[in-house]
Amino acid sequence: MAHSFARLREHFLPAHLTAGLISAFRNGPARERSYQGLVDKSLRECQFVEALQDLSRDLESFVVPAIEHDYGVAGGRVNPPVMVYRYPLGVGFTAHHDRVTPIELARAKDNGQPVVGGEFTSVVFLNDPHEYGGGELYFPDHDLEFKPARGPWLFSRRRKNSSMASQR
Repeated sequence: MAHSFARLREHFLPAHLTAGLISAFRNGPARERSYQGLVDKSLRECQFVEALQDLSRDLESFVVPAIEHDYGVAGGRVNPPVMVYRYPLGVGFTAHHDRVTPIELARAKDNGQPVVGGEFTSVVFLNDPHEYGGGELYFPDHDLEFKPARGPWLFSRRRKNSSMASQR
């Protein structure tokens, strides 16, 4: 599915990279993730692990050419670390933007949370929809909703006035 704001690429990742992401989460040290640098489960409830450097490099070889092709940009790279998130039943995350803010940078210095910036956000769906309830990725400013089968990768531009939410 293509849209000027977000693009969904079906069957994007090879099975070994999808398995690598799942393995990274199962085997890595999980940490609570912040929202704008603040760990607050009423705003975002999830855990994350940082993918190993080799896996991050392999993912970059697939992600960067796709973004460059779909959006007509050049010289892209994946900002390390690649993070794998798991959302439990419940809040997921509230409507938000993915831009880095000064308050997030200040809080990250105190709590050690990673700060991930860049022009694009990407999401790979690692579970089939029948394995969970809720979980739609929704962009209210564009009235776009995604809840695909396992495997697709969604790319979206980070824009100043755009937000997204995980559940509807």
